[in-house]
Amino acid sequence: MLNFIKESYNYNYIQNSKWIIIFVHWLTGSKDEEMYIQWESFFNNHGYSTIRFNLYWDLPWEKKLEEVSLQNHIDDVNTVIDFCVSENHKNIFLVGHSYWWIVNLYVKYDNIKKILMRDPSIGWEVLLQDVYEDRNWKHYIDWWDWYKFYISEALYEDFLRPSEEYLDRIARISLPIKIIGAEHWLAKAGARYYNAITSNEKEFIIVPWANHTFTETGMDTLLNESLNWIER
Repeated sequence: MLNFIKESYNYNYIQNSKWIIIFVHWLTGSKDEEMYIQWESFFNNHGYSTIRFNLYWDLPWEKKLEEVSLQNHIDDVNTVIDFCVSENHKNIFLVGHSYWWIVNLYVKYDNIKKILMRDPSIGWEVLLQDVYEDRNWKHYIDWWDWYKFYISEALYEDFLRPSEEYLDRIARISLPIKIIGAEHWLAKAGARYYNAITSNEKEFIIVPWANHTFTETGMDTLLNESLNWIER
């Protein structure tokens, strides 16, 4: 399994004595963004194992966003979960951020102990405002003119799924779930998720003044709230 992970994924795996935390990055992002490196360092310093990996990116052997679907990402996260189990991690903590939190709604939970949703999107209503079609009828994401990412037609079809599907999925999860929303971004979406959760163990907080990545303000609150949730 370790050889397969090495050959198939661009990843960072750090093994310590406590639980392992799987970080699933956001849509159009990568494992090497500042916030994921900060999270990794913080939890490693508290004795936790971590793994962060790319669902797609720029290296020649990595998958590309215009080649994959939501199901491909679900399969990838399940593969990483299997890897953690093969490394004898008995307790797995699953973290998702933004739109790609949705991937975590569909993975297998047999070895997952707790779930954390960091400023999750409720669905694709907002995202579709930033999806365009070029003259060749290919779809791409253009966020605030920062960058352009082409997506597969299968993924575009995934974008059209109604938000009610995701609310229904989270209602079926019986694991402990915590939602940390950013006041200046998707806090309202987090509230809708929270109200749909049927698990007996659930929490929802909003970090004041925080932006979507918690990098401008709110990172300390985010990290400490996450740590308290794991250790409870």
